[in-house]
Amino acid sequence: MKERLASKIFSELEKDILTGRYEVNSKLPPERELAERFNTSRFVIREAIAMLINAGLAETRPQSGTYIKNFYDDTSLDALIKIIQTTKKMELRTYQSLMNYKATNDVANIERAAEEITQEELEIIETLILKKKLNKSPHVLAECDYMIDNEIAKAARNIISLAVTISLKPLKVFVAEMLYKLTDCRDVIIENDIKVFEALSERNSEKAVAAMKERHKVINDIVMEHAVIENGFMYVKEDYDNLKKNVMQFREEIPIYK
Repeated sequence: MKERLASKIFSELEKDILTGRYEVNSKLPPERELAERFNTSRFVIREAIAMLINAGLAETRPQSGTYIKNFYDDTSLDALIKIIQTTKKMELRTYQSLMNYKATNDVANIERAAEEITQEELEIIETLILKKKLNKSPHVLAECDYMIDNEIAKAARNIISLAVTISLKPLKVFVAEMLYKLTDCRDVIIENDIKVFEALSERNSEKAVAAMKERHKVINDIVMEHAVIENGFMYVKEDYDNLKKNVMQFREEIPIYK
């Protein structure tokens, strides 16, 4: 019973940390205050704090207390994905790293795909473009973008590149969904999709590479123009406003901030 309660408290504190309610490098409230907040014993709170430390979210400083770690600097891909999905924000440097990787990897994939792609793979890409034309949901559009990337990676016949593409799906979908939430850019992106498709259909590597480079530039220009960027993080404005509202409400309710 105590283990389940400690796990529940850990989950609550984890969410508080990831959403910025407790800021990086700030001190976690004393055990006594946390025990009062969760209406439990200090023993259970210690177990929950130990879970935070094991998860890489907090650290104990001798004769000082427990502090929130800068978990962005020391995290696995799975943990990074969880952080981004929970907080609905992405570090600017993470976005830039992802786009730099995509710029290199996607160009290499499409150059090879133009030589190797099958008619069946072309038909899948064409169907995905049609699906985008019939949808306005940012999530559906983002999923379609990922699936187009995935088909191109398959057509490149590079198993390592395909494996990395699959592992990065949550990050790619997050950025693409952010793109479609920021502004009504669906038609502009679809126009580029068609250029990519036509180049692949013609088996024209040079034209395909040019279309992919144009795609990356268009996406990056839209994101950098319309995203809210604050303290090194990127947000969709609606998510940013909701996060700020929730943090302010939280700090009004928790004794340490009064």
